[in-house]
Amino acid sequence: MTEQEIMKRIVQTKQQLNELRVELEKLENEQSFKRVAFGEKYYRIREHSDSYAYITCVYECLGSDDASNYANNNYFHSAERASEVLDKIKFLLKIERLHDNYCPEYTPNFEADLPKYFILYNPTNKKYFYSEAPYRWIQSVSQVYFPSAEIAKKVCDRLNEEVIKNE
Repeated sequence: MTEQEIMKRIVQTKQQLNELRVELEKLENEQSFKRVAFGEKYYRIREHSDSYAYITCVYECLGSDDASNYANNNYFHSAERASEVLDKIKFLLKIERLHDNYCPEYTPNFEADLPKYFILYNPTNKKYFYSEAPYRWIQSVSQVYFPSAEIAKKVCDRLNEEVIKNE
């Protein structure tokens, strides 16, 4: 390799290094969820002793409660977002309870090629329905599974009855 080729290679390597530095800086500066400034408000989900949960507004004071809320992902920039998450939590708990009612011993086995069913909601017609998991070996991180179509249908029937009652 000639001296000129070596110099050309050094220039190319420096250019690649600079491109990687720019890429690394972009990754480091990507938006991440931040705490609000001292004295600003944020929202959290609270549980009341009478077994219901609600949203509270809190002013950030950089204390241990604030740090705990943030560390436990119970820290929201708006009441609307906190309310949306609370609704999801309540629904997940309801589905888990129905799972425990209908199939308390069932734990899906994602290594076995067996059907698994989960619940979906159609907001257009306000109805719950079930579907077989399309990939029997892949687990959704937020899904509750049922062992049979019959049980999943019973769960949907119960949920749809509640929708009708609440209209």
